[in-house]
Amino acid sequence: MNQEKAMKSRPLIFMLLATVFWISAHIIGQSNGLPTWCLLQSSACIISFCFIFENLVQAVLPFCPKQYVFAHFALGLLQHMFYLISYLVRTDFFITYWKSVFFGYYIWTMTLLACRPQVFFPSFAKFYCIHHSAAFIITGIWALIPNSNWDDKYMSLGAMIWLTSDCYVYFINAYRALNPEIGNRQSFKKLQRIIFCIERIHRSSAYIQGLILCKGSPSQLGWCVLGTTLFIDLVDTKFQITSISRSVSSFQDKESHTDHSLRKRWSILVMNGDDDGQGTSSSSSDTDEDELICEDFQAFDVSSQEKGLFPIGFQPQTQTNEGIWSIQQK
Repeated sequence: MNQEKAMKSRPLIFMLLATVFWISAHIIGQSNGLPTWCLLQSSACIISFCFIFENLVQAVLPFCPKQYVFAHFALGLLQHMFYLISYLVRTDFFITYWKSVFFGYYIWTMTLLACRPQVFFPSFAKFYCIHHSAAFIITGIWALIPNSNWDDKYMSLGAMIWLTSDCYVYFINAYRALNPEIGNRQSFKKLQRIIFCIERIHRSSAYIQGLILCKGSPSQLGWCVLGTTLFIDLVDTKFQITSISRSVSSFQDKESHTDHSLRKRWSILVMNGDDDGQGTSSSSSDTDEDELICEDFQAFDVSSQEKGLFPIGFQPQTQTNEGIWSIQQK
């Protein structure tokens, strides 16, 4: 029991240490942008907005089965929209405030993961604990780079492109939180794979913008940003590929099992239909097996007949006295 508690507390300790490192790095580095105290104040405003939005979702969408998950991805989508709009309106405004929005949103997410871990899937919570902690360490390292200059147009544009690359995933996951049943559809799984490819292309364009367009001579900050973002991209890519592969494999196994079960049940229906009226002089083991199949079939969604899995004009029906199965002509 103590070992299990220790295992669960490790991600929380890691998040706490990463947060302390991020704040300390900005106090020491004092990179361009807001002073650290003003940065923390504006981040506190973002955290407050996130909690207000969370309660607003619960009040406005009481029917939503995944309210906290929806709030998480909806706020993430708003975060990406802020990056894009602020850069288009005023580049210096983006450079000044993107860290406040980034830190505030991530702190709110970490608080949610720490206080309500049961509202997320275990793999979801584990990934975001690792991802957000690594993001704090990486952006903290950026703040420690001496003479870091985010005013360079290639660096600022590359940062904006990279920071907004998750908008596609956040959008489809927010929609999925409103309609969880679509997650089991084959069309949604195909959309996930398409979105994954678009996201990779989007992030690659950030590297092209930051390195190739600046004539291959980035600053020390540029090389540091390149190396650290590549690392976190590899972690993110590995998790998404694993998640998509498991989802596709699970769906295929489910389809295969359903098809096999339907074929077996239909063959039993046909055999018992041919023997209808001849009594039930089968062995006790066969009877037990048929009873199990009968119970299983009753729990099965009979809408399969609408999909053409049963002949039109016939329907399975249980018998209480003679035989377990019979086929009744409509």
